[in-house]
Amino acid sequence: MNRKFYPILILALFTLSSCKEEEATKQKIVELEEKISNLESEKVGLESDVIQLKARDVGMNSGDAKALKERREALEIEVRRLLPFEAKVKELTKQNEDMAAKLAAATMTSSAAASTAGGSSTAGAGISKAVEESFVSIEGDQHTSGGFLVAEDGKVYLYTAASALAGNQKLTIRTSGGQALTKFGALELSEGVDVARMQVMDTVTHQLEMAPSDAVITEHMPVLALGMAKDSRVISPEKSTINKAAGPFYELDNSSLTTSIGGPVIHAISGKVLGVIGKKSTVPVLWPNESYEEVTEKVVARLNQKMEWSELKIGTFLGETKRLLEFDDATRLVMAVSSISVGGATPQLEGMVGGSTYTVRQVLTKYQDKPLAQTFLQWKGDDPNKRIAASEADLNKKWRGALGDAVSLAQRGVAEMKVPQLSWYHRPWAEASLKARADVLEKINEAVGEIK
Repeated sequence: MNRKFYPILILALFTLSSCKEEEATKQKIVELEEKISNLESEKVGLESDVIQLKARDVGMNSGDAKALKERREALEIEVRRLLPFEAKVKELTKQNEDMAAKLAAATMTSSAAASTAGGSSTAGAGISKAVEESFVSIEGDQHTSGGFLVAEDGKVYLYTAASALAGNQKLTIRTSGGQALTKFGALELSEGVDVARMQVMDTVTHQLEMAPSDAVITEHMPVLALGMAKDSRVISPEKSTINKAAGPFYELDNSSLTTSIGGPVIHAISGKVLGVIGKKSTVPVLWPNESYEEVTEKVVARLNQKMEWSELKIGTFLGETKRLLEFDDATRLVMAVSSISVGGATPQLEGMVGGSTYTVRQVLTKYQDKPLAQTFLQWKGDDPNKRIAASEADLNKKWRGALGDAVSLAQRGVAEMKVPQLSWYHRPWAEASLKARADVLEKINEAVGEIK
């Protein structure tokens, strides 16, 4: 027999044995409870006889009294004999409950309906082919991440993180087996959690199973985080355990997962899905430090709970990122212009842009395809061979015109940036971008006011 099937066989034998023991225990409990019930009924009858005799005005003859005393003594003996059985019933009931809980933990079912595990078991060091081929790679024009297929409510969904999609304009999605997926329903997001899903309209062979919402989550439950090894199409499981469930998230004992964003966290024995690897929500800074690589803090969004979904088109979601990037580019350009010293025949471009590590010239050069940047990069002072220099009034007019163009650019797009209409994922970013734009607009207006 193939060694890969040993863990699954062991799990099946364990669950079968557990079920048989559970049935035998239940039968024994039923028999004991019936016996207790009969004895208690007999006890009640005797006590009733005693009460009736005491209620009579006439006395009891010696024969009746002796018979009643003997019957009472026999009953007391039977009750004492019964007491250990009551303790045994409690013990067997507790064992039955513990067995159901263990079986539920092994198969990721509710303790009230523990059943044997399905064919997607991941017991052992490896993972099954069904689990492996349920993994999906999401290759974007800006970054690559993961996802996975789940059978749910009679449909198949691609689950991933919202951050796995954001930032890309083009996406190529394929299973780890190489099948390209091209037909999807609407994108669905869950408010406040870095998770996204789309119904898959393509026919697929393998899907994972979601753990039920009332699944038993035990302390230090073993889990696997799935992702592709770097520069490879091989699925690489990363071992961890759950420390606790904190609201919509799971806290793992391994806080430094190397697995890619969007991959699943599954129960290590049954292979059922518990969560998706996401990214801690942060707002992009206007001037990122490019001298070091940004560290991504990962979180595990909990999926075995009730979730509210909102729909939008995938193109709309990706378009929000593009709009915000272009909006911030304009803000940076205007901020560079606002950092130029006003006055004189030639703009001074070697000063630093406030809040950044860049000079004005560096920022203008980065956006040299923009008319505003070209205005200052191509600004020339008076030709020294000229006999008559430009008057101060002419220079001020030139300055006023250039800074007026900056004011116009700073005002552009503000009214159209309607934050409530954006997906929850992009709203904090949009709010920060509008705040930065308002600050730079105030600064450029002050620069215009300084021109006499």
